[in-house]
Amino acid sequence: MMSTGNTGLGQLKSNVRDVDVPIKIHREPSLSSDFVSRPSKTQVTILDLNPTSVDAEGFVWYPVQYDGTQTGFVRDDVIEILPGSVPPPVPPPDVDPSPEQTRVYFETAHRQVRVYEDRSSIFMNVYNKQANVTEVNHVAAAKLPANLPFEESYLTIQSGRSYQASFRRLGATHLRITESTTGQDIEPIESGFKAYGTEYQTQ
Repeated sequence: MMSTGNTGLGQLKSNVRDVDVPIKIHREPSLSSDFVSRPSKTQVTILDLNPTSVDAEGFVWYPVQYDGTQTGFVRDDVIEILPGSVPPPVPPPDVDPSPEQTRVYFETAHRQVRVYEDRSSIFMNVYNKQANVTEVNHVAAAKLPANLPFEESYLTIQSGRSYQASFRRLGATHLRITESTTGQDIEPIESGFKAYGTEYQTQ
């Protein structure tokens, strides 16, 4: 889960006074969803400093990345935003990423999708061919854990939408677009074609 570059660092904290209890990181922005626990004071990457997910009790849920590649959600009462942690925005590249930078590129009936590296970070571009508009431009992306039937998946968040690009190396590609707060599909999952890329073409 990644946002429009508005990211920062956070530190998990206990919401029980004077007691360091483990903090639950949920799969979805809900106390009823599956979770893993991490110790208080664990540092995480906050993927969107202006989240839109608010539960019935008025708590804001922050999307976070932890353990390097894992992603989930924590309530605002169990995370502290570290001061000075917000990095300066990374400007879009002057030209399209080169084939050497491109991890995977593919097209669907409606979009062109590119996941690429730039200055040691991973980004995603998504172009809507029907609307003739770039929906995602140089937005940071996170690599998700392997999830069969797809070997590789990347996720980014833009304007309340999650874009997940998934592929088998030298095989099928798919694009899934969901609401970032609920996980509900916004459009049917689309299969891709014309795929290439440094990660796509390796076995």
